[in-house]
Amino acid sequence: MLYSYSPFKGLSKKELKRLYEDRKQAQEQGLRPRSFDPFIKEVQNNFMMSFGDAWRYTDTVFLEEIAQKYFA
Repeated sequence: MLYSYSPFKGLSKKELKRLYEDRKQAQEQGLRPRSFDPFIKEVQNNFMMSFGDAWRYTDTVFLEEIAQKYFA
């Protein structure tokens, strides 16, 4: 995994799928998925990042987590 910290580590495939569906729907509307907010805040608190940087990090790590669980 490219990033060593993932707030999604302990989530089940079912939970990741729900988050993915939220992400896809929000993306189609040009928005950020609000279901990611707790994860963004966790990243922001752990790394002292701006909200925007924490959002980008969280989104990237989320996609990596899905790749690991579904395709590895």
